[in-house]
Amino acid sequence: MKRRLAKFYMIGSLALALQLAAMWMRSGVRGDYITWERNYRMYAVRSDWGHLAFARVQLAVPGDGLQWQTSRGGYAGVIYGPETSRFYSDLIALRKGRFIPAGHSPGGIPLLTYYHISMSYTLPVGIFVVPPLVYFLCHIRRRYVLKRRSSLGLCKACGYDLRASNGRCPECGAEQLSLSGTPGRGSRCVTTEASATCGQTLLAPLPSPLPVYGEREKEQ
Repeated sequence: MKRRLAKFYMIGSLALALQLAAMWMRSGVRGDYITWERNYRMYAVRSDWGHLAFARVQLAVPGDGLQWQTSRGGYAGVIYGPETSRFYSDLIALRKGRFIPAGHSPGGIPLLTYYHISMSYTLPVGIFVVPPLVYFLCHIRRRYVLKRRSSLGLCKACGYDLRASNGRCPECGAEQLSLSGTPGRGSRCVTTEASATCGQTLLAPLPSPLPVYGEREKEQ
């Protein structure tokens, strides 16, 4: 169950990474600005010039509705008012500020607050693409290790040498499966009294060819 959930998570993470990569490419030619107003709050998402920005803005009047605007790009650095605190780095920028809404005098209404996060697309794409990549590489390595241990007659769980063992691994207790999928020897070879060394191929004697019709007449 855990493995299945991990697989679904990796598929979803990879799908998000591909979606973000497509938005990243689009942001080079078009800017998208999506806003959702609910009561006295506005939530905004902006994709523009290789950057992805999120904002939460306090409103002076209640609003309700969803809007999607597109432009030619170049608005990724726009802020809503003077900053009171900020943090900048090459990948992400955090801002907090207060402003006076348009149409109001400085003393007529309390200052409104906004929060703004702007980041390069490198950060979210990397966050969502690294887990599926690591999972895929680990899956390939695990399959290679299991195949190699099986070919060498080793325990698939711990790598213990099972060429002289039968059934369960004496080291970790894991049950081994034979080539037919039933519990049996961990080794891929078959040992008998006539062939005690691993790796030798046992061939059944072929039936003698039937005599030719002409040879039967001569024998008679």
